[in-house]
Amino acid sequence: MFLSVSRYTLLEPGPIDTLIGQNATEWSKAMDNGTADEKTAKLQGIAGKKFEELVSKKMKSLEIATIIKEIILGQNNNFRCLTNVEFLNEEIATKLKDSATNKPIEMIKTRFFEEQKEEK
Repeated sequence: MFLSVSRYTLLEPGPIDTLIGQNATEWSKAMDNGTADEKTAKLQGIAGKKFEELVSKKMKSLEIATIIKEIILGQNNNFRCLTNVEFLNEEIATKLKDSATNKPIEMIKTRFFEEQKEEK
């Protein structure tokens, strides 16, 4: 009889300080919203501000590498490893508890567009 022991970890890092984020910011600045209707332009503005708030919680690559090293060395034995507890942690927890529904999507929609809802 052959016995094999494998250990798995799902790593969910959230935003990381890389050129991707910097490039996305530059791309969004260069985007021409001149043809967008008023409602679309307003929604883009709201979502952009919220996204900037979330991305401000980004981690350095070295921080993520340290966590990965701890996982490899068995110092972190969690099945799921959320490296950035400040990034959408409520939505991620809901996704894990209630994966068969759209509740996490509704939570993200509320987070990004709650001001829009209040204005109606």
